[in-house]
Amino acid sequence: MTDETFDDDGWIDDIEINTTVRRTSIEAYRRIKKEGLLTKAGFTVYDRLCRATRFDGEPITAGELKQFVRNVYGLTHVDGYHKRLSELRDDYGVVREGAARKCRATGFKATTWISNGSLPVESKKLASMPPKADLRAAAAQFKHWRNRAILNNEPVPDAVDVTIAWLVRRGG
Repeated sequence: MTDETFDDDGWIDDIEINTTVRRTSIEAYRRIKKEGLLTKAGFTVYDRLCRATRFDGEPITAGELKQFVRNVYGLTHVDGYHKRLSELRDDYGVVREGAARKCRATGFKATTWISNGSLPVESKKLASMPPKADLRAAAAQFKHWRNRAILNNEPVPDAVDVTIAWLVRRGG
């Protein structure tokens, strides 16, 4: 997955004009994008699934989605899509599984995926995460403790830097 932006909504305008896609699906997509309701990596996969299926088109397999990304975006490193699709289903509820069928990309029987056309729901996993402000405050405390130990020539366990990095990543 890459660090690209998703500012081109012209493809959605084309769908609105030329198809019978439910308006709620497009509104949900735009709100998810505008309000950042998914992680960056999660939105990348969600966006590409919506583009590949044109929202309400035929569900596709993860292998077909990866093939779509390779063909349309020219990417060769397309890993993590299976995990992200499961995350988008289990943690956010914005995609659902379709019927299993033979994958056109791999030739094997595989689960298909499609957008729900709905906003994310709050899962137990996400609800149990502390607020970002608390994570940032904890990172600041760890940094303070680490810097103080360094000034006093005390050893700093490697786990401290790992913990700080984790807190910064989660806290934004």
